[in-house]
Amino acid sequence: MKRLAVSLGILLCLLAATAQATGQPPPRQMDQRRLEAFLSEPVPARMVFFMAAWCAPCRQELPALQSLWLKYEGRGLDLAGVSLDMDPGAMRELLKQVGGVGFPVYWAGEEPIMRYGLSGIPLLLIFQNGREVERIAGAKTEEELEALILKVLKQAGR
Repeated sequence: MKRLAVSLGILLCLLAATAQATGQPPPRQMDQRRLEAFLSEPVPARMVFFMAAWCAPCRQELPALQSLWLKYEGRGLDLAGVSLDMDPGAMRELLKQVGGVGFPVYWAGEEPIMRYGLSGIPLLLIFQNGREVERIAGAKTEEELEALILKVLKQAGR
């Protein structure tokens, strides 16, 4: 029991050191069941950004999403990223390169690709009260992203 406590303590220290060194917590692993529960939560306005570290448009959109999240989180924007990378370390490195983001980033691997019929990334899925209401694929400018966010918030009465 003591060994388990020590091992757990070491693991927690390593995770904390990783988060501190990158300025960003490592992507949290999310299996299919947890991802489905997360997506079906009855929040008024949720945008989920499916991405991968190797995807150039995804890399370009991250700083814009961070800026817009900071601007609109107080109005009720719920934004989360989901990494489809095979290795969670790839997204951790990308987050480090862009200076981190304030919204949560989850690592789900490739499993959601088939489950949700993802045909390309970057991909924004928009949910209202646990229902997917819109799917926007492809690269978007910061202005296009802001227009989408304003639309989602307006539809949610925010």
